Amino acid sequence: MTWNWQQSAWPYFRWDEGALAPLEARFLQNVGEQIGSIRHVDAEDRSTILIDMMTGEAIKTSEIEGELLDRDSVQSSLRQQFGLDTDRRRVPPAEAGIAEMMVDLYRNYADPLSHDALHHWHRMIANGRTDLTSIGAYCIGDPVPFIRNPRFLRHDAGLHAIGRRQRKELQTAGELRWPA
Repeated sequence: MTWNWQQSAWPYFRWDEGALAPLEARFLQNVGEQIGSIRHVDAEDRSTILIDMMTGEAIKTSEIEGELLDRDSVQSSLRQQFGLDTDRRRVPPAEAGIAEMMVDLYRNYADPLSHDALHHWHRMIANGRTDLTSIGAYCIGDPVPFIRNPRFLRHDAGLHAIGRRQRKELQTAGELRWPA
């Protein structure tokens, strides 16, 4: 497998719309059904559904990176971020950070994608980490061959970070944009 930054068109991301069309259609169908269902529930149930959906997304996103989070702590932190009642548990930094990022994405989904936004999200999810040499910035050094999650040393995330040349290309590529 080649990473995005190893592709010949780097730092410009391209994809085959035709290959994604059936998946996108299924996604839109599912979203439409969820929106239709949510219209028929009260505000409290709507909040519960939102928290459940965001928790699932936060957990799955973190699993991709090799981070195994506590579901109840993520939910508690999300509820707190939205000003809802919580169980007032002490939430670990990783769970608090991913919840903060998810709420920021939810509230600011229409904002332009920028290097600053990426760095801001990185600071959120690196909440409390002392093992990282660069927080809220692109990785330092060349090459950065592998990132391993220190909380679960037996589990390799398999994430290869970009090197100096690719980082420079990304920073000088101009405006970042969400895929249309």
